[in-house]
Amino acid sequence: MFLNEVKNDFIYLEGVCDMQIFIFKCLMNAIFELILFSLLPLVFYIITKRTIKGFLAYIGLKKVTYIKSIKKIILLFLAAYSFNIIIIIIIDFSKINNVIESSFSEDDLGILFLILSILIYGFIQTGLSEEIFFRGFLAKRLISKIGYFYGNLIQAIIFGSLHYYSLSGASMEVRILQIITATIMGYYFCYINERKTNGSIVIGWIFHAITNILTVIIFLVL
Repeated sequence: MFLNEVKNDFIYLEGVCDMQIFIFKCLMNAIFELILFSLLPLVFYIITKRTIKGFLAYIGLKKVTYIKSIKKIILLFLAAYSFNIIIIIIIDFSKINNVIESSFSEDDLGILFLILSILIYGFIQTGLSEEIFFRGFLAKRLISKIGYFYGNLIQAIIFGSLHYYSLSGASMEVRILQIITATIMGYYFCYINERKTNGSIVIGWIFHAITNILTVIIFLVL
């Protein structure tokens, strides 16, 4: 009896250690991606400005001093996100659901570690990293050169096109759908930053994180 209890405790501790290792790997992957997406903007800033001072403000990582039409922002987000989900389900829910479940599995991780891994993925690995590069760096540079509409549109198309590779194993139609929906959301995130706040990417980052977190949760639950 005692030996069985010890064995069960050992198996439990071994599982906890595996989960902790997984979370550590998730965090390291997120930090690596954050550094990777920030490197080009940082190098560009240092070369052009000859200083590192002011870099965070340059990429829009600054305090939000005002928000215009918060209700409109939320309604547009709900409309855009609902459109994305509806189209994905119409195409073939199972094709994208299987891809997401292969990355996040409650059976393997445990509910608390599952939630933590999704939060790391949503807020750091994708949300913050992509907002720094696409909206904080690329969009701002394009908008300053060719104006808001075309600058935002180009960065959104680039952002959406790169999502072709984000669902490994998905069918061609799902990948094309991913490009379309990511382009729409990319344009919306920049709209928030440049038209509804003071150029800060913080609100866009939060909505981006919410988008990715909700997507993963919906496909895991349904």
